[in-house]
Amino acid sequence: MICDVDEPRLRQCIDAVYDAAVSPALWPAALERLAPLFHSGFVDLFTRSHDREHVNGLAHGLDRADYEDNFLGFWFRRNVWALKKPVRVAGEVISTRRMVDPGDLRRSEIYNEYLHPRGLHEGLRLSLWVGATDLQDISILRPWSGGPFGPAEVALGEILLPHLQRAASVTRRLRDVDFRFETRSEDSGASRFAVILFDAAGVPFWFNAAARGLLAEGRVIRSAGPELQGLSPS
Repeated sequence: MICDVDEPRLRQCIDAVYDAAVSPALWPAALERLAPLFHSGFVDLFTRSHDREHVNGLAHGLDRADYEDNFLGFWFRRNVWALKKPVRVAGEVISTRRMVDPGDLRRSEIYNEYLHPRGLHEGLRLSLWVGATDLQDISILRPWSGGPFGPAEVALGEILLPHLQRAASVTRRLRDVDFRFETRSEDSGASRFAVILFDAAGVPFWFNAAARGLLAEGRVIRSAGPELQGLSPS
């Protein structure tokens, strides 16, 4: 157990992240699973160009119009955390206290006009990727009363980060080739396509609901130790 998070809750969050990888409409549900692991009510998935001219994001814990119109439309360019400690490399998990002293934060414009009225004070940033033109990160925020993000929560972020990075990479690649998956409303938005993710050695490590169904049926694919076998040449 890490930071009072039990294994089933952690696994449910990771499963939600990989569901979102192939069905981007499910990212809000994944963020909703992520927030309580860190005793937080706010999480956002944020993408911007290096020149700050282009920005996109979605958030759990704020009104959508508030987040899009106010934060993305105006305040992100005045984000004291990002200005003082911009994302330089992927794979970093850092608390906002390491970016900006709390006293300096309280004197900033964004704190007084946007963050404080919404109870967004303490933060943890997970850097997902840094490309030639864009970068992407996840920010988790909570009130002062929640206390600073300590080593245990940083460690939890480091456990989740590879899964978040892998899922974000899958989403980008699917978007790049315009490969869109339809969803079934009766199955909580799960993809109707069977999706299996493999590690670098070719061993499957994650199956979506449709793929688990095929495996259980045993008519199309079956497990053969660490490998998968197709039951017909086609």
